[in-house]
Formats: sequence, structure tokens, C-alpha cells
Amino acid sequence: MNRYTSKELAFYNILETTFNLSLADEKTNFKISLKELTDITNLSKEDIIKNINHLSEIDLIKKIDQEDDEYIVLDITNTETRLKEIFSIEEIEHILKEFDYFVNRYESLLINNDVVEKYSKITKAKLELGTIDTSFNNLIEIGVSEVFTKKEVVRLEMKIYNLSEDIDEKDMKIMEVVLFCMYNFKVKENPFIVTLFLASIQKHLK
Repeated sequence: MNRYTSKELAFYNILETTFNLSLADEKTNFKISLKELTDITNLSKEDIIKNINHLSEIDLIKKIDQEDDEYIVLDITNTETRLKEIFSIEEIEHILKEFDYFVNRYESLLINNDVVEKYSKITKAKLELGTIDTSFNNLIEIGVSEVFTKKEVVRLEMKIYNLSEDIDEKDMKIMEVVLFCMYNFKVKENPFIVTLFLASIQKHLK
């Protein structure tokens, strides 16, 4: 996967999160609002249309129609099949171990808000009391759900989208697995998001 395909897939993940494409009942005429996507991502309508055209070029979606500057109609019947062709899962288990390196190498991905600060304080208290045990897994699950709202996930996907242009070539394989995880896993089950949550807490504790 090259960096241009990575950027296109990062944009697809933004579409998926915003409009729940995978759950769509109508896959041959799926209408998306350009205004809604512009408001959420701060991308211009021109950039959004350009990205959609690129997704069409790699056969991930088909652009069926455009209604003025307000809506685009997509055909997403082939999306799931095409994603399976694009992603190579041979090295995924190995590269999952590289997520710690990745989130610390690209610190702009880390989350810094009041919710992370709250869980950092809870973690610090548990460390001081020596009460880090199996219940901490439940705390992580609750924390991940609280931090990574739909709005925060889209914000993260925008960071990944922007990062795809500047990422070091040697890290492209890790980026591929990040994109794989963002598409295939729910938030609480996403190993990249869990790693990012823990790394964000660790950053607060330093």
C-alpha cells in the first residue's frame, strides 16, 4: 500500500464513521451530505469531492450522481469486497506490537482532553496504591468508550488522514494496519485505539 492509497483509505474511514456506510440498507444509491461532512471535517467541498473521486478510481466506491453542491450519491455495493483485496493481513499480528512505537513517534495522534486527564488521575492513584489488577481492564474499556466518542473518532481519523502525507516510508506498513484496525474493529475492541488511549494517559503521567 502506498501513501496515496493510505490517504484515500483514511478518508474512507471518515466517511464510514460519519455516515455508517457498512450499515446502510440502500447501498446502490447512498446519499451523503457535503455540508455535514464539511462541518465535521473542516475539509472544503472541493477536497471532499476530490477524495471521493479518488476512491472511485480505486473502485472502493462508485460516484453515481452529484446534486448541485449539496449531496453526492454513491454505490457502495463493492466496498467490502474491495477492502479485503486492498488490505494484506499477513503481518498484522506482528505489526500490532509496533503500535506503541507508532503513537509515540507521531505524538500528534495522542489525545489531550479533560476525559484523558480524569483517567490519568485514576491511573496514578491506582499505581500509588498498588491496586492495578484485572479490574483495570474494565477501567480501560470504560475509558476508551468515554474518550472516543463519534466526534473524537472522526477527529482521530482526520489526524490519520493528514499524517498519511508526511509519514516516513518505513512506517507505511504500520499505517496500513492502523487503517485496517480503524475499519474492522469497534472502538472498544480496536487495538490501535486502546494503545492510543494508554499512551495518552502515560503522556499525562510524565
